[in-house]
Amino acid sequence: MPDQFLRIPPDPGPQPIALPIAVDARRVAACLGSAERVAAHPALAAAVEEAMAQARPILHPVAVCAVVAPREVPLPGPSVAGWDAVEWVVPFAATIGPAVELAAMAAAGEGKLVRAMALDAVASAACLTLTDSLVHHLATGPAAAAGFEAVSVAFPGDEDYPLEHQSRLVSLLPAPALAAAGLAVQASGALSPVKAVAGVIGLTRAVAGGDAGGHAPVGRRACGRCPIRGRCPFAS
Repeated sequence: MPDQFLRIPPDPGPQPIALPIAVDARRVAACLGSAERVAAHPALAAAVEEAMAQARPILHPVAVCAVVAPREVPLPGPSVAGWDAVEWVVPFAATIGPAVELAAMAAAGEGKLVRAMALDAVASAACLTLTDSLVHHLATGPAAAAGFEAVSVAFPGDEDYPLEHQSRLVSLLPAPALAAAGLAVQASGALSPVKAVAGVIGLTRAVAGGDAGGHAPVGRRACGRCPIRGRCPFAS
């Protein structure tokens, strides 16, 4: 892999990567069952709006990642598509920070259960957006600059990718950056804070100039094969 890729984010370093995320009301509603369910309960809909407003200034979305050869990391099984062509793997852990989770716990402690439920849903929706933001960061920045594109994403606990791989993935990440992000793996293998996610992103060499298969030119967004195509919040 070109040395230039290792000199720019996500170069393992002492600081995590700050990620821009937008709290999507549709994802919040999905975390609560459906948009129809939220709309049918005015008190819940109002609580969601208030929770989103409360959460935005206290979200701290960051990611820590590394770049390793496929042989260095456990990969998803053969039933998970897209990993046969992967040349490099980006193990990562990301979090929105503990503040929204703590706010939900505080609301529950005060007996404001609907508010607590809404805050938890906002935190879950924001957490789901983290991976999309990291893939976009790679696809438009360091990976694209080095001539690579993101083609696959997998999470421990998904089908054919056992949860026990999570500890191994996080062990590959730079400890100073994990500490700065407030990320840790508990003895159970679960991540802390609760609203955090770990996984792997597969990279393969981009096709110069683009082609009929939908591969984007080197240096441009690889939207044709991007693993978040269809739901990317950054697509124009």
